[in-house]
Formats: sequence, structure tokens, C-alpha cells
Amino acid sequence: MVLLDILIIGMLLLIVTIVITALGHLWVATPFVPTATKVAEAMIDCAEFKGNETAYDLGAGDGKILIHAKRRFPGITAKGYEIALGVWFFGLIRIFLSRTGAQLFWRDALKQNLRDADVIFLYLLPHMMRRCAEKFDRELRPGTKVISHAFQFHGKEPMAQHVIPVGRSQKKVFVYQW
Repeated sequence: MVLLDILIIGMLLLIVTIVITALGHLWVATPFVPTATKVAEAMIDCAEFKGNETAYDLGAGDGKILIHAKRRFPGITAKGYEIALGVWFFGLIRIFLSRTGAQLFWRDALKQNLRDADVIFLYLLPHMMRRCAEKFDRELRPGTKVISHAFQFHGKEPMAQHVIPVGRSQKKVFVYQW
């Protein structure tokens, strides 16, 4: 009986989360599109972590990159920001269950102080990339790596570009140094 109650509560929470997420995306500038695991791993490889850096994932979604990065490099500080409530809640549960110590905040990433960043992960649409570039120009320390899945910064040359085969398609990862 207790297991059935837990399953029912879990299903209700899942349904509420899906509905809130769907409604929330009416106001959010970037939809939630999960990053393929192969792409997340490639992005982490591009970061070239030594083990004590601070990494941010802006628009962290379900927390996949944060979780994978902390599992591979437990000494890093991994923080993410997600503005869509339902997606954030799902990510928060994933991070809690991962027991990695990554952090996921329900906040607008563009309003956060990123001055201590060594690495920033992005999977954002072009209009958000423009807004990020302006923020990064104001805040980031020289040498900060910015790793973007799929979208480039207009007018800025990446220091590296990687193509990752995923199923029948190919995904691109761009590496910038600010």
C-alpha cells in the first residue's frame, strides 16, 4: 500500500511538473531540449578540467552536464541556473539522486555573477548567445572557457570546433576563450 501511495504521488508530481514546464515555456526565451549524453561528455572533455575549477551551466535544464562533470571531476565546483520551474525541479531531483554535490538554482542566469567562472557551458538559442556575449565581455576573467552546444557567438571565432556523431546526425560543440 505504501509503495502504491509513493508511485501515485510520484506520478502526480511528474504530471504537475510537465504542466508547469509547458506553461512556463510560454514565457521563457529558450525551450528545454535535452543534451545528448555523447555531446555532454564531449563538452566536458573540451573543458580540460584539472580538478578544482568553477564551472557554470547556463540554462542547465535537467542538470546532465553538471552531474557528468562532477562525477568525472569531483573537485570542481559545478553550478547551474535554470529559469523554467518544471525543468529546474526535474534537474534538482536528478542532482539530488546523483549525490554529486552539484548545485542547480532556479534563477535567471543572466542576472548572476559569473566572475569566478573558469568554464561556462551553454546550449542556448542565438538571441540568448548575444545576450551572454555582452555579459561575458563585462564579467569574465581573461582565459575563461565558454563551451557551446550547437550555437556560435556572432562575430567571435571559436578556438576549437568539434563534431560529435549522435545517431544519424552530427552535433557541433564550439569552444571559446574569453
